[in-house]
Amino acid sequence: MKRGFLIAGLIAAAVLGPRAALTRPQPVRTDNAAWKSIGPDGGCLRDLAVNPGNPNDLLAVFDSTPSQIYRTTNGGNTWKRISLFGDTILSIAFGPQGSGRLYALGWSSVYCSRNGGSSWTRLSNPQGFAGLERLASHPSNPNGLFILGRIGSETTALGLARTTDGGRTWKAKRISPEGNAAESFSLCVHPRNASVIYLSGFYRTSSTSKYVISRSTNGGDSWQDISAGITSKVFDLAADPNNPSQIYAATEWGVYRSSDAGQTWRGSSDYSYAYGVVVDPTNSSVIYAGYQKRIYKSTDGGVTWTAIEGGLAGNCRRMAVAGNAVLFGSRAGIYRSANAGATWAAAQTGIRAGLVPSFFVAPSSPNVLYANVADRGFYQSDRFGRTWSLLPYFYSCDDQGRIAAVDPGNPRTLYMIAPGQG
Repeated sequence: MKRGFLIAGLIAAAVLGPRAALTRPQPVRTDNAAWKSIGPDGGCLRDLAVNPGNPNDLLAVFDSTPSQIYRTTNGGNTWKRISLFGDTILSIAFGPQGSGRLYALGWSSVYCSRNGGSSWTRLSNPQGFAGLERLASHPSNPNGLFILGRIGSETTALGLARTTDGGRTWKAKRISPEGNAAESFSLCVHPRNASVIYLSGFYRTSSTSKYVISRSTNGGDSWQDISAGITSKVFDLAADPNNPSQIYAATEWGVYRSSDAGQTWRGSSDYSYAYGVVVDPTNSSVIYAGYQKRIYKSTDGGVTWTAIEGGLAGNCRRMAVAGNAVLFGSRAGIYRSANAGATWAAAQTGIRAGLVPSFFVAPSSPNVLYANVADRGFYQSDRFGRTWSLLPYFYSCDDQGRIAAVDPGNPRTLYMIAPGQG
């Protein structure tokens, strides 16, 4: 019985902790304060945010239940959990420089923290939205927020909600035609000029369906479709912080660039498919784009790209430049490069937000544990979970594979199951 509790901690303790009652407004109870997470480190990243006043200070939220928000103050070397939410947190943001505010967006609620994430206040919700999906803060007004989502009930469309008074009141704007489906992908408020806003999404009406990029130059009062030349899904948008007219779009057909605020676009023939894109704020010629287990780097403003592999895992969800480092956030966790993308290593120390669909203890050696971590593979520990190592990857056993059993007489012999493998 004691052995069973130790292994169960891989799942339960990774998402429940004794500090749960510190977060508001939806505290998560822990019935057994003796639970302690034993790893492995990491988790499936949902969103990443950089402090505009300190690039080494970042927030990360993970796809776990309940949602966990972590913070680093050393550029991703180590992380500490600051909040545990009962709500599912989809997007996070820092307030403007010096404001001391953090913002989090849940499925149907908006939250603000003024004490580093120890407690949160629920703000009023934008009215008329069927779903809230992306959050961005105003670069200079600590009470300013932008939320991208789906507006409508019987019909739906892409919509933007704005507040200038800390969420007491909201203005909503429909951006796409009303139809029967809409989905938002990216929201980008220019860090130097909040009048310039870009967004990407998808909508479908009875007569058409379209992936769209839209731009506002008056803070969201009116919008222009600037999708001409791009017909594929746009996963992410990045504006050059030093030039409001320079914008990059990560798409199913690679990264597109525009030097005239989206009026015209140019693609790259060097590669296809990009999930995330970020511009180096200290050098506008350097752009990083993330894909699956690899990144692409440009040193000429997106004209040409070089692929870099090794040390990365998972499909990219967000990228960030953190001081002298670059971060790659994926479904497999967070990875860091301290040499401008040349080499990469896991940067997940302190993060315990992984999904563990299956785990086993070796019957003949109770100190030997095995854990299948979603999107990362299989881990082994020889020390009751004090340390972990990633096992070699089985091509035939994808991230849906499972450990079926550990040999009763040999703790090093595993039997695996993978769906659709005969």
